[in-house]
Amino acid sequence: MKRTSGLGARQEGGGAKEQVADPYASDPARHRALVVRSEKPFNAETPAAILGEQLHTPNDLFYVRHHLPVPHVRPEDYRLEVKGAPIAPVLILLSRRAPPAQKGG
Repeated sequence: MKRTSGLGARQEGGGAKEQVADPYASDPARHRALVVRSEKPFNAETPAAILGEQLHTPNDLFYVRHHLPVPHVRPEDYRLEVKGAPIAPVLILLSRRAPPAQKGG
């Protein structure tokens, strides 16, 4: 059995590999208030003081746990199918998701 990690590009058929200098270089920016436990892979926690301020934790302050770099996903290619009893199958397209809610309005 042949295993691949998915880090860096690989040509089919065992061809040449493209080396990635830093696979974490294109990870998204994170909120400055997060308590960072590890930069690579990025792991951070919501500051304890913020947890009690609101009923819901804002998305950009929610804890982050990664074991690998954030994958590059083309929204037009991403599909998620959810199926199983008791609901009918649902196809979710990332390209058709609702835009984030605007603050203050």
